[in-house]
Amino acid sequence: MKSSPKVAIILPVFNTEKYLKECLDSIINQDYKNIIIYAIDDGSTDNSLNILNYYSNKNPAIHVLHQKNSGVSAARNLALNSIEHDESIKYVSFVDSDDIISKDFVSTFVKELTSKNADYGVCGVISFDKINRSDDHLKYKETMELRDSDIFEQYFSLGKWKNQGSTSHIFIANRFYSSSIVKHLRFNPNLKVGENVDFIINFLRKAQTGVYIPQCNYFYRLRASSLSKADISPLENMLNLENDLKKSPENLYLKNYIKKSILDAWWGTLKHAYTTNNAEEKITCKNKFSTIRKINARIYGSKYARRLLIYRLGDSFINLYFKSKLVSGNP
Repeated sequence: MKSSPKVAIILPVFNTEKYLKECLDSIINQDYKNIIIYAIDDGSTDNSLNILNYYSNKNPAIHVLHQKNSGVSAARNLALNSIEHDESIKYVSFVDSDDIISKDFVSTFVKELTSKNADYGVCGVISFDKINRSDDHLKYKETMELRDSDIFEQYFSLGKWKNQGSTSHIFIANRFYSSSIVKHLRFNPNLKVGENVDFIINFLRKAQTGVYIPQCNYFYRLRASSLSKADISPLENMLNLENDLKKSPENLYLKNYIKKSILDAWWGTLKHAYTTNNAEEKITCKNKFSTIRKINARIYGSKYARRLLIYRLGDSFINLYFKSKLVSGNP
């Protein structure tokens, strides 16, 4: 009887003691058992490391690694260094330590990827908080193979994949990756915002086939701050993105993603400046407009071109625009 493929789950952890047990329970209670878990404590100052050690003492599949606080990219890279020479691992997945996965998260991916001999798989995501669960329904209801350009089109929600539902391309954890490709890649620790996109694009450039799975098997916790949900201001985000654009490798997909994100961050800063009457942020947006107008906003959709037009209409119109949005409850 053929043995089941071995799956490595990489779990970076930083100060998530409140959610960590629930996350770990969802991983160790999978209906698929040939799993090894690399949990990397990124210099937590709460009880996270003690929780990891407790679980690893009870479950030999959990391997705890520890590093001084160096960020999520360095944490994931530490795990990738550990599995690089382990030929027994067939697939790799990433989970954030404040999220949870369905009981059949791993088994569904393994079944679909092995049956289709695919390098890559993606499933849907459900967002939740303490009170509510937000179902983002998927456009396509059947499993679909991804080949050639279709892999990138699905990832960037282009063509038939536009408005596909909850398979966000900035998210790394609702996916499965062939270890033969992924263990030779590393996250770029110099990128503060686009590191996930950079990593996935580099993976997809080497992948031959993928699988789209029409099930929401990943549960994404909505909270103010986490590994994938950095709690930074739109202005700080914009400045980080500008630095990322300068540092990013010659990757057209990544550069376009960062440029689009800069437009979003600039607009977010502008919105905050006018809704809070922040004079300093207004000046920053004005100074950054020379950079913004060099980006061809139209290629990202009419919404972006309309935003630049609103700004060009001047201070009085911008004030009226954001006031009307606040009144309508849609800022």
